[in-house]
Amino acid sequence: MASQLLPLLLENLPNAVVLVDEDNFIKLRVPSESLSSLNNFFSNTQSDLTSLDVTLDKKELIFTFLVSWAERKRKRPIVLNLKVPIPSSNEVSSITGFQPHAILFEKHLTETMALKFSNPSPVSKYLQLHPRRLKSLPLGGIQFRVLHEDNHIKQVIAEYGFNYSRLASFLKKAPWDKALQMIQATCSLCNYSHQLAFIHLLESLHPEFSVPLRANWIRTVYAELERMTNHLLWLSTIAYLVKEDLLFNEFWEIRNFISLKIFPLLKPLSLNSLLTPGGLTYDLPPNLEYTLLNLIAEARHNVSEVQKSFNYSWLLEKAKMIGVFPKPKAKELKPVGPLARAFGIPHDTRSDYPYEAYIKLPFKPMTSNYNNLAGMVVQKTQEIIQSARTCRMLLEDLPKGEIKAKSFTLTRIKMPEKPIVSMIEAPGGLLTYTIEPVQPPNHFRLIIVTPTMRNLPLLQNQL
Repeated sequence: MASQLLPLLLENLPNAVVLVDEDNFIKLRVPSESLSSLNNFFSNTQSDLTSLDVTLDKKELIFTFLVSWAERKRKRPIVLNLKVPIPSSNEVSSITGFQPHAILFEKHLTETMALKFSNPSPVSKYLQLHPRRLKSLPLGGIQFRVLHEDNHIKQVIAEYGFNYSRLASFLKKAPWDKALQMIQATCSLCNYSHQLAFIHLLESLHPEFSVPLRANWIRTVYAELERMTNHLLWLSTIAYLVKEDLLFNEFWEIRNFISLKIFPLLKPLSLNSLLTPGGLTYDLPPNLEYTLLNLIAEARHNVSEVQKSFNYSWLLEKAKMIGVFPKPKAKELKPVGPLARAFGIPHDTRSDYPYEAYIKLPFKPMTSNYNNLAGMVVQKTQEIIQSARTCRMLLEDLPKGEIKAKSFTLTRIKMPEKPIVSMIEAPGGLLTYTIEPVQPPNHFRLIIVTPTMRNLPLLQNQL
């Protein structure tokens, strides 16, 4: 695939110099004036592109992307690394024309390094990164301040609730087991997905081993249970905000049913202690599969009954008037996860680049035909039912055997010579963890790009 991509890049990027050309990794040095050609290139090749990072190394700006084509689905995408020397004017072309969410990275470099980015996308006009984000902000995701006038939104300001640069600095020095403990605190709602993404990185750095099949299956069951509880929390919140109190109670009761009846049965398993590099810390308690199947089937039935109710139909009618945005323009803003699928865009990491038990499952993304908040309501409801069905398939066919690879030891992990990317379909969408080697030797940067960051451009337009 890299051999197919490189000639196209060199044809469209004048004076580019090849630094590295390996399987699934390309590094180029590109003049700053050639960056504007990237927009036409990625539009014409119909590639699937997502930016991972924009950072500064001495006098060079480094852009990191994931690149893939439709025919490359279910295969690892290519990591494209572009090194752009900064001209004396201290100004380079913005990449927000084809990667709108990169505005977060560019604003950060503008505010901290006084770099200028010319010709930014119109979508970035109102979306800014608050300059106080590096101070003592709460642990968590991205927070918003909305500035409005006469009931019209004038500006949406995004504030980091978690300092990713400090996390990366910590992980340069931390032992692998301590780093995993730090990752557990990254997000309170989807910490399991963050742990799984980081563990996939560690496992990709370990030579010649494979995770036992039983561990793959149980890991996937937990991922789908986390997805169900997250979607139910979202649905109950939306019902509450549009004054559908009865529907709020129904969604909340189903979420409590999963949290208070299903998860306690899995003790001593807990989401914070279940995962370990190479497999699992604990196995499922004996003879629990049948009980879990019945409880998950009951949760699925309850969601299906709510979906048929009059209150659910009334919720959809209210949601149709919120967050209206044209589908073609939504696709240009490259959303991920349930937000993309709500606009009919069938992107899902579980089917596009499968991992764990998804490799064996006949998986199809759930989409909707709306162009408003109702699409999210329908999509998440359908996905809860799909997750319950996935859990049933896995538990009915749960393999026997070991839960941890005996050959896996943290001491055998080797630092990579090129960036390594782990991709997970978190409840909110595509979550990427990237390890990038840096100087001095055996040090690395950890790049975390969350679904929230990727969905900010579409969210700002919906507001």
